[in-house]
Amino acid sequence: MKNIAHHYFAYGSNMNLMQMQQRCLNPKVLGIARLPGYRVEFYGYSAIWDGGQETVVTDLDSEVWGVLYELQFSDREQLDFYVDARFDGTGQYFHYPLDVIDSEQRAIDAVIYKKDKGGEETSPSAEYLSFIIQGAKEQGLPEGYIALLQNRITKPAAYAVPLVRKSKFSYMNISCGDCGE
Repeated sequence: MKNIAHHYFAYGSNMNLMQMQQRCLNPKVLGIARLPGYRVEFYGYSAIWDGGQETVVTDLDSEVWGVLYELQFSDREQLDFYVDARFDGTGQYFHYPLDVIDSEQRAIDAVIYKKDKGGEETSPSAEYLSFIIQGAKEQGLPEGYIALLQNRITKPAAYAVPLVRKSKFSYMNISCGDCGE
C-alpha cells in the first residue's frame, strides 16, 4: 500500500519546526505560503498556554501567512491528537480544506485546523503568542506579517506555560514512566 501525503498549512504554534518534529515522525517543510481572504483570531481557552487559541476567520482584506508541510497519513493522525481534532466533531478543531498560495504563486490544496466554535475573542497569553512568533521568524515569514502578530493584545499567563500534558504522545519530552498506561 502506497503512503499518501497530505498538505498541511500551519499558521499557529505548529510553525515551530521543533514542535512539529516532536509531534510527527517526518514532517516535510515545503516552504512558506499564504492564505488570502482570512485573518488569525484567538478564541476559547487553552489550559496548556493559559489563553485563547488561534483560528482563522474570513476577512477578504487580509491574508494569513504560515508554513506548508507535507505529512504522511500517520503523522496527520498524530497531529490530530495534539490539536484535538476529532472526526465525530467533539474536538477543539476540525479539518478545513482550502487552497493556499505558495512562494511560486501556485494554488496548493491543503488542510488547516480551524476551531469549530468561535464565541467571544479571547486574548492569547503573551507566552503563547511569543511561541507562535518564534515559529514565524524561524520559517522566514514576511516581516510585515510578523509585525502584525507582534502588535496583538496579549495577557501574561497566570502560571508557568506551556503546561505539560501527561500523555504518551506529549511533545514536551516526558519519559515513558510518565505515560500513565
